[in-house]
Amino acid sequence: NLNSFLSLALYALSTSVVVPCMTTLVSHYGNVSQKGIVMGVYRSLGALGRAMGPIAASILYWMTGPEVCYSIGGLGLIIPYLMLKSCKTI
Repeated sequence: NLNSFLSLALYALSTSVVVPCMTTLVSHYGNVSQKGIVMGVYRSLGALGRAMGPIAASILYWMTGPEVCYSIGGLGLIIPYLMLKSCKTI
């Protein structure tokens, strides 16, 4: 199915661009002696989000229905945009 391949290609492209960019941004925080802690916390929070996100979304989906779940998910995409917009340029 063409839609499946296109979706998978877009997902792979976004993952290959976003993950290194976010890691680079996070690596600029903290002193030299704190880099391991900062990067460790970042990676740990990412893993926690990947584990808890689908569980929370599934619960929301079954409790409220698809319209509310997808609307909240779509509106939630504004948060990363605002966070990136507020980042200082390097």
